Amino acid sequence: MSEYTQGIAWDGAAILKDGQPMTIEQILSELSASPACSIAVPVEELQQLEQARVDLYIYLAQYLDEQQMRGLPNITKQIWKVANTKNWERQ
Repeated sequence: MSEYTQGIAWDGAAILKDGQPMTIEQILSELSASPACSIAVPVEELQQLEQARVDLYIYLAQYLDEQQMRGLPNITKQIWKVANTKNWERQ
């Protein structure tokens, strides 16, 4: 079994696995793969999340210029990274 600790890496804190720094991608991958850490969430909430994103884009289109609107997919990417850490299930 691996040992997880915290340490200092470069200019900030780091999570270490068996003494080696982990990237954020590695941490998220291990968290999502662990059944003890997954969260069961109804698929309907995923659908509501997507509808909220669509509604937000429609609303923001009234106030943002084209260049600002092109930056919104980066926000969506971050939202989906969080959403993908959940264990979605039908109820």
